Amino acid sequence: MAMRQGDWKILASEDQTRHELYNIVKDPQEATELSAKEPDLFTAMKATLRKLNAEIEAEGPDWWKSYGRRGSGRTKGGGRAGPLTKGWDKTGEFDVVKGCTVTKGDLGFRLVAKGEGFSLHKLDKPIRTKAVFRAKFRTLSPAKTRNAFLVFGARATNADLIKTGTAIGMGAHSVFKGAWNNVNRGKVTAAFAADAVFDVVTTVDFETRLVTTVIGGKTLKFDLPKGLEEIRFYGYYVKATRSTFSSIEIERD
Repeated sequence: MAMRQGDWKILASEDQTRHELYNIVKDPQEATELSAKEPDLFTAMKATLRKLNAEIEAEGPDWWKSYGRRGSGRTKGGGRAGPLTKGWDKTGEFDVVKGCTVTKGDLGFRLVAKGEGFSLHKLDKPIRTKAVFRAKFRTLSPAKTRNAFLVFGARATNADLIKTGTAIGMGAHSVFKGAWNNVNRGKVTAAFAADAVFDVVTTVDFETRLVTTVIGGKTLKFDLPKGLEEIRFYGYYVKATRSTFSSIEIERD
């Protein structure tokens, strides 16, 4: 959960045992945590956040009480996703982590999220022509909700990232932009073993304005959104599950 006050933003874990403070005007990527440098402000904002959360849970209807904790990423009316809270990178290898915890896994990395979550690398040089992304992934969950996606975009926000991968629990591959409630827009059903290791190859071509993904013999195509002219971030995404991913290989013109 999160709260903004002027130039400042405080983030909290779901159980409110961990908090972080950022100046989002000077540091929009939330790279420098400032609770130690601003202890009085940090203490005051933490107390306000806890008070507001307690009031919401005490007075709101049942769907509202569980809204933030489910991490659904949906707005009140089920529309566009809001920003995700800051995640936890235990590998030290990612530039941005939101809504999930990242650790080392058997393929390379392991992502765990209660709602939507992603971990991103920032490219030293943006991609503006053509690039191919290659990786492997596998579910680590026996539950019905199982999925794993590669992501890329110009901005490190859930609403702006394009996801390409497999909704394992739905028996489908998909390419979509934004929140999980858009997953059906680019869905292609497929037959596969739920515990398989999936190979994904995604080609992004800015000249043709097309994303082409090949997974398990299935080919998916997706038009690049209007206004997307470069890729600055790439990485992984999961929704309410845990999955393991290999490192992403990138070939670029």
